Amino acid sequence: MSAFSTQTLLERFSSIFTRLKQSAAERDQARLLPKEEVGELARLGFGALRVPKELGGLGASLEQLFLLLEHLAAADSNVPQA
Repeated sequence: MSAFSTQTLLERFSSIFTRLKQSAAERDQARLLPKEEVGELARLGFGALRVPKELGGLGASLEQLFLLLEHLAAADSNVPQA
């Protein structure tokens, strides 16, 4: 079982997903990299989703990871590739 509920994880990242979605087209047109947004994802622990909670991660299940990747890709399809 994961350390956090799926709803809790979605809430944790919802504001950055929203900002990515709102600025994706503008960044693409201006050829700007989402450096701040990727940095915020890192600060929020997106890169440590599957790391066990006792080791400092979020302890997400594979199902939760894939769901969050879907939400991230829906916000800005370029970011999950980074």
